Amino acid sequence: MDLCSLTESDICDQFITPAIQAAGWDATTQVRREVTYTAGRIWVHGRLASRTKKRKRADYVLYYRAGIPLAVIEAKRFEEFTPETAWWENRTESEQSWCVPIEDIRARGYNLDIKNPNVPELTHEDPDVLLERYEQARAQTAAIREELKAALAACLLREESGVEE
Repeated sequence: MDLCSLTESDICDQFITPAIQAAGWDATTQVRREVTYTAGRIWVHGRLASRTKKRKRADYVLYYRAGIPLAVIEAKRFEEFTPETAWWENRTESEQSWCVPIEDIRARGYNLDIKNPNVPELTHEDPDVLLERYEQARAQTAAIREELKAALAACLLREESGVEE
Protein backbone atom coordinates (compact mmCIF):
# COMPACT_ATOMS: atom_id res chain seq x y z
CA MET A 1 0.00 0.00 0.00
CA ASP A 2 1.39 3.41 -0.97
CA LEU A 3 0.67 5.59 2.06
CA CYS A 4 1.39 8.79 0.15
CA SER A 5 -1.55 8.17 -2.18
CA LEU A 6 -4.08 7.99 0.68
CA THR A 7 -6.51 10.83 1.28
CA GLU A 8 -7.31 12.18 4.74
CA SER A 9 -10.54 10.19 4.67
CA ASP A 10 -8.63 7.00 3.78
CA ILE A 11 -6.21 7.63 6.64
CA CYS A 12 -9.14 8.11 9.02
CA ASP A 13 -10.91 4.95 7.84
CA GLN A 14 -7.87 2.68 7.72
CA PHE A 15 -5.77 3.91 10.62
CA ILE A 16 -7.34 6.41 13.01
CA THR A 17 -10.81 4.90 13.50
CA PRO A 18 -9.44 1.39 14.20
CA ALA A 19 -6.84 2.86 16.59
CA ILE A 20 -9.49 4.82 18.49
CA GLN A 21 -11.69 1.74 18.79
CA ALA A 22 -8.73 -0.44 19.81
CA ALA A 23 -7.95 2.09 22.56
CA GLY A 24 -11.39 1.41 24.05
CA TRP A 25 -13.38 4.44 22.91
CA ASP A 26 -17.08 3.74 22.35
CA ALA A 27 -17.77 4.79 18.76
CA THR A 28 -21.48 5.37 19.44
CA THR A 29 -21.24 7.58 22.54
CA GLN A 30 -17.69 8.92 22.81
CA VAL A 31 -16.53 9.55 19.24
CA ARG A 32 -17.91 11.97 16.65
CA ARG A 33 -16.46 12.36 13.20
CA GLU A 34 -16.37 15.45 10.96
CA VAL A 35 -17.40 17.84 13.74
CA THR A 36 -17.76 21.58 13.20
CA TYR A 37 -16.73 23.64 16.19
CA THR A 38 -15.87 27.20 16.98
CA ALA A 39 -13.04 28.37 19.16
CA GLY A 40 -12.82 31.67 20.98
CA ARG A 41 -14.93 33.78 23.26
CA ILE A 42 -18.65 34.20 22.86
CA TRP A 43 -19.63 37.84 22.52
CA VAL A 44 -23.24 38.64 23.42
CA HIS A 45 -24.84 41.79 21.98
CA GLY A 46 -28.42 42.01 23.17
CA ARG A 47 -30.12 39.00 21.58
CA LEU A 48 -27.23 38.26 19.22
CA ALA A 49 -24.21 36.13 20.08
CA SER A 50 -21.10 35.54 18.04
CA ARG A 51 -17.70 33.96 18.36
CA THR A 52 -14.43 35.81 17.90
CA LYS A 53 -12.97 33.18 15.58
CA LYS A 54 -14.15 31.39 12.46
CA ARG A 55 -15.69 27.94 12.48
CA LYS A 56 -13.33 24.98 12.27
CA ARG A 57 -13.81 21.37 11.34
CA ALA A 58 -12.26 18.46 13.21
CA ASP A 59 -11.87 14.97 11.83
CA TYR A 60 -12.71 13.53 15.26
CA VAL A 61 -13.84 14.80 18.64
CA LEU A 62 -13.51 12.42 21.58
CA TYR A 63 -15.94 12.92 24.45
CA TYR A 64 -15.48 12.06 28.11
CA ARG A 65 -19.26 11.96 28.44
CA ALA A 66 -22.04 13.28 26.27
CA GLY A 67 -21.48 17.00 25.82
CA ILE A 68 -18.03 17.03 27.45
CA PRO A 69 -15.37 17.09 24.72
CA LEU A 70 -11.96 15.81 25.72
CA ALA A 71 -9.81 15.80 22.57
CA VAL A 72 -9.74 16.87 18.94
CA ILE A 73 -7.99 14.66 16.36
CA GLU A 74 -6.94 15.97 12.97
CA ALA A 75 -5.79 13.60 10.22
CA LYS A 76 -3.26 14.82 7.69
CA ARG A 77 -2.03 13.45 4.40
CA PHE A 78 1.50 12.10 4.59
CA GLU A 79 2.93 14.58 2.09
CA GLU A 80 1.88 17.45 4.37
CA PHE A 81 4.72 16.35 6.65
CA THR A 82 7.47 16.55 4.02
CA PRO A 83 9.50 19.23 5.90
CA GLU A 84 9.21 17.30 9.15
CA THR A 85 10.19 14.05 7.45
CA ALA A 86 13.25 15.69 5.89
CA TRP A 87 14.27 17.07 9.28
CA TRP A 88 13.68 13.70 10.96
CA GLU A 89 15.87 11.85 8.49
CA ASN A 90 18.74 14.34 8.98
CA ARG A 91 18.34 15.13 12.68
CA THR A 92 21.33 15.41 14.96
CA GLU A 93 21.68 15.33 18.69
CA SER A 94 22.15 18.65 20.46
CA GLU A 95 21.79 20.17 23.91
CA GLN A 96 18.02 20.24 23.38
CA SER A 97 17.54 16.89 21.64
CA TRP A 98 18.95 13.45 22.25
CA CYS A 99 18.13 9.84 21.42
CA VAL A 100 16.75 7.40 23.96
CA PRO A 101 16.69 3.71 23.01
CA ILE A 102 13.19 2.22 22.88
CA GLU A 103 14.29 -0.44 25.38
CA ASP A 104 14.95 2.30 27.95
CA ILE A 105 11.54 3.85 27.30
CA ARG A 106 9.81 0.48 27.69
CA ALA A 107 11.77 -0.23 30.89
CA ARG A 108 10.51 3.09 32.31
CA GLY A 109 6.90 2.12 31.58
CA TYR A 110 6.78 4.68 28.71
CA ASN A 111 7.44 7.53 31.13
CA LEU A 112 9.13 10.15 28.95
CA ASP A 113 10.25 12.31 31.87
CA ILE A 114 13.88 11.57 31.11
CA LYS A 115 16.73 13.78 32.30
CA ASN A 116 18.65 15.58 29.57
CA PRO A 117 22.09 13.88 29.40
CA ASN A 118 23.61 16.98 27.75
CA VAL A 119 23.06 19.23 30.77
CA PRO A 120 25.79 19.14 33.39
CA GLU A 121 24.88 17.70 36.75
CA LEU A 122 23.95 20.35 39.29
CA THR A 123 26.21 20.41 42.29
CA HIS A 124 25.44 22.08 45.57
CA GLU A 125 28.27 23.57 47.54
CA ASP A 126 28.57 23.62 51.29
CA PRO A 127 26.22 26.30 52.72
CA ASP A 128 29.04 27.75 54.86
CA VAL A 129 31.19 28.27 51.74
CA LEU A 130 28.27 29.92 49.93
CA LEU A 131 27.57 32.21 52.91
CA GLU A 132 31.25 33.21 53.12
CA ARG A 133 31.27 34.05 49.40
CA TYR A 134 28.04 36.03 49.86
CA GLU A 135 29.51 38.02 52.75
CA GLN A 136 32.63 38.82 50.69
CA ALA A 137 30.48 40.05 47.81
CA ARG A 138 28.47 42.22 50.22
CA ALA A 139 31.66 43.68 51.68
CA GLN A 140 32.99 44.49 48.20
CA THR A 141 29.67 46.10 47.30
CA ALA A 142 29.74 48.21 50.49
CA ALA A 143 33.31 49.34 49.77
CA ILE A 144 32.40 50.36 46.22
CA ARG A 145 29.33 52.19 47.54
CA GLU A 146 31.51 54.16 49.97
CA GLU A 147 33.96 55.06 47.18
CA LEU A 148 31.07 56.32 45.06
CA LYS A 149 29.71 58.38 47.96
CA ALA A 150 33.12 59.94 48.54
CA ALA A 151 33.59 60.73 44.84
CA LEU A 152 30.12 62.29 44.60
CA ALA A 153 30.69 64.31 47.79
CA ALA A 154 33.99 65.62 46.42
CA CYS A 155 32.29 66.66 43.18
CA LEU A 156 29.51 68.42 45.08
CA LEU A 157 32.01 70.31 47.26
CA ARG A 158 33.95 71.47 44.21
CA GLU A 159 30.74 72.56 42.52
CA GLU A 160 29.59 74.49 45.60
CA SER A 161 32.95 76.22 46.00
CA GLY A 162 33.06 77.09 42.29
CA VAL A 163 36.32 75.32 41.67
CA GLU A 164 36.63 73.76 38.24
CA GLU A 165 39.32 71.40 37.11
